[in-house]
Amino acid sequence: MLKERKNKLNILAAILFFISLTGCLPTGKAPYYVEQYILDYDPPKVDLGKAIDTSVKFERFSVAQVYNNTRMNYRTNPFRIDAYNYSRWRVNPGDLVGDCLLRDMRGSNIITVVMSYRNPEHTRFSLEGGVEEFLEVMEDGRPFAVLSLNLTVLDNKETEITKKIKLQKRYRAKEPLKDHSPESLAMGMSTSLARISDVFLKDFYSVLKGMDLDSR
Repeated sequence: MLKERKNKLNILAAILFFISLTGCLPTGKAPYYVEQYILDYDPPKVDLGKAIDTSVKFERFSVAQVYNNTRMNYRTNPFRIDAYNYSRWRVNPGDLVGDCLLRDMRGSNIITVVMSYRNPEHTRFSLEGGVEEFLEVMEDGRPFAVLSLNLTVLDNKETEITKKIKLQKRYRAKEPLKDHSPESLAMGMSTSLARISDVFLKDFYSVLKGMDLDSR
């Protein structure tokens, strides 16, 4: 009987140990939920005439290492970056921005074929992007959403790098926020990207319009 009781106690101890490792034991603290945010805005209405008959592929955007995560970052002074504890971007900022610009270009009437890096097909042009800033900043006690992108259009028909680059430009937008909150940051970042997208699409069309495109 004693041996049987000892075996039961050993089994119970093992079960409790396993539960503690998996974090299932009650801690006395209420569970918290992480809210996830995306960028959302109406695509720019860009219609500059007849669509140019050529193709472009969006490469996957890179991100500055400090923002290469899903944290919703904010900066209160030049040497410190914090993040909202229970709020996150749904995906990495590079994918958020890249997917939105891809949608905007597909919805515009400037080029006939627009592809994602997920497509294996070859295209005449490639768009490379890098997210340099993606955060909320406090200036004189006021919050702003800051978005900075470096966008490069490459002509894949060219072999020399000096001729290959058709557009390389840094785009930056700073949008005042209603208040210091994740919701305001998501709204301000969306507005910032909408402004950048509108300017970039017009720049891209202007570059293609000035070229002699004899083939895709």
